[in-house]
Amino acid sequence: MDHLCPICQRKLTAEDERNEITDYHCFPPPNDHHFSKRIKNDQVQKIKIRLSPDGNKLYLKINFDEGYSQVWTRPDDESSRIKINHVFEPDLSDLNALQQKLRTYLIFS
Repeated sequence: MDHLCPICQRKLTAEDERNEITDYHCFPPPNDHHFSKRIKNDQVQKIKIRLSPDGNKLYLKINFDEGYSQVWTRPDDESSRIKINHVFEPDLSDLNALQQKLRTYLIFS
């Protein structure tokens, strides 16, 4: 079964296959986005999305296995991550609306 990037529809590259866990990445990442997901026992455990259409990066990580999501802008600063106490289901068919929603979480958290 092929795993596709829901943003650009390219085939995801499988990495880190270990003990029923496989990480899939949109690789090489395009300039405007990056998508990755972790699957364990045929269940999606985590999804990470980076959007950067205008050079400013927005990140979203969904922890399905732990029941929460995170939004941030600085990749090297874990303390700047905003925790959302539920699983945020992104609409990847409208990236502009998704970016606005992520910015709203950052502003009002």
